[in-house]
Amino acid sequence: MERGLLAQLSPHERTTLRRIANGDVLSGALNRRHVTQLLSLALIEEKASAYFLTVLGQQRIERLESW
Repeated sequence: MERGLLAQLSPHERTTLRRIANGDVLSGALNRRHVTQLLSLALIEEKASAYFLTVLGQQRIERLESW
């Protein structure tokens, strides 16, 4: 799990993570490659054709916002 907090994210992956955090997108509107990376890091999960932050993803967002 710690890997998700420490792994380097590209600027586009960070943007995708923020978009998911804001809840302003459905799964079809996101770059699949970025989503796959965020899923593999356990930062997001898919529910009912939409993506949501995991607890780890919420922690990562908090770190991004504090920088």
